[in-house]
Amino acid sequence: MHLGLANYQANLARMGSGEDDLADRGSDALVDAVVAQGDAATTADQLRTQLEAGASRLVVNAVPSADRLPVLTELAPALGIAAR
Repeated sequence: MHLGLANYQANLARMGSGEDDLADRGSDALVDAVVAQGDAATTADQLRTQLEAGASRLVVNAVPSADRLPVLTELAPALGIAAR
């Protein structure tokens, strides 16, 4: 995450993150709130929660993985997106 950038800190603070959340590499609670992780179904649920909370766009990046396509291909149907 880009916690060293003032605009990211301001946005996260506006969404309720405190100074402790933004210190160093971010608190566990902050990471859990902004990073979807787990199997495809769990990750899809976390991403849908972000959309239901008002996100208009999500950036999805499978990490760490040298070959991200299989991970994203598995996630797509869980989100109701047709894999191409």
